[in-house]
Amino acid sequence: MWKWILKPVRRKSCVTPWCKMPVRLFTRIMLKVNSRAVPAQGIGWALNEEYVYGDDGRLQNAGFLDYRIPVCSDLPFIDTQILEIPNPNHPYGVRGVGETSIVPPLAAIGNAVSNAVGVRMDHVPMSPPRILKAIEAAQG
Repeated sequence: MWKWILKPVRRKSCVTPWCKMPVRLFTRIMLKVNSRAVPAQGIGWALNEEYVYGDDGRLQNAGFLDYRIPVCSDLPFIDTQILEIPNPNHPYGVRGVGETSIVPPLAAIGNAVSNAVGVRMDHVPMSPPRILKAIEAAQG
């Protein structure tokens, strides 16, 4: 049987809220890496990845020392379960994996921030200074 789905996995530190449904699992290692790395990129986009330009129009954070991306210690444990389920609408039964799990972290973090502070953030990254500014703007 060639079927698989990535489904939510509840752990002490993280819930992965995305599903992937390819049909033939070609490389299990690549799937595991993709299912951990792409959500990490989504978390980075949601919280702190941003280009900063100076008044002269030059990029101020061009290097990794200045451009903040999440590292392992910033992230929760992310795990996946793989179930192979064929796609009945494809002649070979395959499904794509790709970068689909980059979107849910943005929405989940946006909803968490909104629930925590009572202000809907509509711009990423949702950094502490931006959240504080949105709170102050909402209060008048």
